[in-house]
Amino acid sequence: MSLLAGGTLGALAGPAAAGPGASQPTSARAATFVAEQTSSSVRRELVGTWLGPYPGPEAACGKAYLEWFLYATGSYTSTWNSQFCGGSTAYGRYTVNGSLLTFRQQSVPGCPTCAQYATIPVTFRFITDDALRLCNYPSGACYLYYRQERAG
Repeated sequence: MSLLAGGTLGALAGPAAAGPGASQPTSARAATFVAEQTSSSVRRELVGTWLGPYPGPEAACGKAYLEWFLYATGSYTSTWNSQFCGGSTAYGRYTVNGSLLTFRQQSVPGCPTCAQYATIPVTFRFITDDALRLCNYPSGACYLYYRQERAG
């Protein structure tokens, strides 16, 4: 039985959903519900610590890595470290919409005059449960990150 045709989601919509004054048709509400549940379950899978290369060329800083700490609350911390130039940490929030993961950087600790606000959209795909491919959107450059710790 289809979820949209009288299954679980049809029952969740209830009989009033098809009545006069409903803001969305039952099928539209059901599709929204499915999308929200999918994003929620994907976010649960993303939660944890991921380690991989720093996006971009090696250049003067030598080898560099980036570690993402993704929390169930929708917040994140990213820490960049390099062979010759040290590193930095940034904080913010992230959202998931389909295969698009959007980071919204909100602050850089320890530097009140250099607060950076940036929106960083990347596409993502799980290669395995513990390997995640992030691709810069829309350039398409991809980097592989490995789960270090599963949280939540």
